[in-house]
Amino acid sequence: MADWGKDLWDQYDAIAMHTQKGLEFLDRFSAFYKQRCDVEVKYAKDLKNLVKSFQPKKKEDEDGQFTYYRGFVRLTNELNDLAGQHERLAEELQQQIVVKIQGQTKELRDDRKRHLDEANRIQKNLEANLSQLEKSKKLYEKAYRESQKAHDGYLKADANEELSKKAVQDYQLVARRRAEEYEVAKQDYAAKLQEINGFQKNFYGQMIPQIFHRLQDVDHRKTMQVRESVKVAAQIERRIQPIIDKCLEEMVRSAEEVSSEIVNT
Repeated sequence: MADWGKDLWDQYDAIAMHTQKGLEFLDRFSAFYKQRCDVEVKYAKDLKNLVKSFQPKKKEDEDGQFTYYRGFVRLTNELNDLAGQHERLAEELQQQIVVKIQGQTKELRDDRKRHLDEANRIQKNLEANLSQLEKSKKLYEKAYRESQKAHDGYLKADANEELSKKAVQDYQLVARRRAEEYEVAKQDYAAKLQEINGFQKNFYGQMIPQIFHRLQDVDHRKTMQVRESVKVAAQIERRIQPIIDKCLEEMVRSAEEVSSEIVNT
């Protein structure tokens, strides 16, 4: 298993896309079970309506002396009970799967956003530091050029016998000032370079890996949610299936009691 913090430290966009697709899958996964619940509810309703439409009427009471008719009545009663189990299945799937997935998806989406926001924040911090380093470098290079130029100017002035001593001293003062400015700029650039090198080491060695580890945990929790939901859904159906099987057994029993003889009541 890949370590996102170690192996994918430079794959921010790929990680952001992967985790987004994972959450989109959870949305689809939740929608699947929501529609599954709707199917079960509709099926149960249709079964109950079917049973209701075939309930015996008073004028058919005389048919009750026939076993086939009594068997049919028992069949519809069991079918009504079976419909109730499909309603129960829908209710349990809704509460234990759909609601839970939706809650977990919101939590994971919030966590993902927080981690990505943190990554963006420190990325902007890095970019700001690099920008400051670039400005410091340009000031250093400018100070170096001006120092060299002032030094060269002083050497030329010192070699020029036509210039007064005071004029030469002015050139010398400018050269010294530029040299001092250069030293300040050099020290500032060196300090900034050391600072940004330390920040980059921490950025790539700790901060980003830690965030990517947390995003990997978001992805892991998403995967485990899918796994657990499938298991729970199957367990729900397993708990209900024996009752459905009993309804079917009763239907078979009612059929076996059918005969061509009239039942005395």
